[in-house]
Amino acid sequence: MKHLYMKTLTVLFSLFLIMPALAQSDFSIDPSSTMTITGTSSMHDWDEAVTEINGALSASVSGTELTNISSFSLTVPVESIESGKSIMDNKTYDALKYEEHPTIEFQLVELSSIQKVGKNYMVKGKGELTIAGVTKKVEVMAAWGFNDAGQLLCRGGYTIDMTDYNMEPPVAMMGAMKVGEKVNVKYDLIFSAE
Repeated sequence: MKHLYMKTLTVLFSLFLIMPALAQSDFSIDPSSTMTITGTSSMHDWDEAVTEINGALSASVSGTELTNISSFSLTVPVESIESGKSIMDNKTYDALKYEEHPTIEFQLVELSSIQKVGKNYMVKGKGELTIAGVTKKVEVMAAWGFNDAGQLLCRGGYTIDMTDYNMEPPVAMMGAMKVGEKVNVKYDLIFSAE
């Protein structure tokens, strides 16, 4: 009986030591994260950069092992999207209805899978993407990993059809130039432990 009691105490003590390593950790987005938006028009391709990305992440991490993501959210202020051309920027803001809806938001709703591939992880999830006041359920996939500083990295892309969010693709030059309905968003996000 004493032997069983000692074994039980040893197992419980071992679990007590291991659990903090697998605990949820909170991460905030690093300012060096990047996001770009590219698209087409009847005259030429175009691109814009997002200059402000806000985000939060809660994940189970042990060393460089990612075992779970319990929450993940991103917010992009519409007016942080810049092309370097004020006319194009204003058309973008108007299309996004920025006065009524000043942010674009993504919220993870369900983690579908985390699959280890070499040193990285392919993560699939379902979430809600809100653009111009319209929220849609989306499925996303991204590559996650760690850099030498121990920060979590997230790299991926997503194609958005503006008409799904009740947006009118911008038109310029009295209708001579019309932006294509689909845009591609690419992101390289860096998360630091809080």
